[in-house]
Formats: sequence, C-alpha cells, structure tokens
Amino acid sequence: VGVLCEVVSAVAAMEKEEILVNSVMTKMHRIVADLDENGSGSISKKELKTLLDHPEAARTLHDVGVDVVGLVDFADFIFQNVMADVEDEQEEDRELSFSD
Repeated sequence: VGVLCEVVSAVAAMEKEEILVNSVMTKMHRIVADLDENGSGSISKKELKTLLDHPEAARTLHDVGVDVVGLVDFADFIFQNVMADVEDEQEEDRELSFSD
C-alpha cells in the first residue's frame, strides 16, 4: 500500500509540474509575441529587457523560480557573442532564437 501511495504521489507531482510548465509556456509565448517588435520570432537584448519589465512576464518567471533581477544582470553576458562578427549592427539589435 505504501508503494502505491508513493507512485500515486509521484505521478500527481509530475502532472502538476507539467500543467505549470504548459501554463508558463502559454503565457510567455503570448507575451513574447506581443513584445516582438520586428516580428522576427527571435529576441533582442532590448526585447528581453522589455519582457523582463513586463509585470505579468516577471511574475510568471518569478513564480517558477527564475531570478528576474539576476536575468536582467546577465543580459549583457547572454548577448555578448551573438553575431559578434557583424560589426555594423547595434548591440541592442542582436537577436537570439529561442532554441539558442
């Protein structure tokens, strides 16, 4: 009986996490689509900062354990090597795809 309870508990926890992940992904996809200034489907440093300033996005990320303030601090690091070979492009315009 104890093993059965453990299995049921583990399955319930996995399902709860899956629901949370799907909810976060849905919210973030909607917010990102709204904030994607050039419709590229990628995110620029400027768009990332705008995203992190968005109250619902910040709250959603915080709710799943993301340190939003830390992410803002790491924006420079995240984008430092993106398209570094393109010299004439402004730093704020460099973009990452979501798979990057």
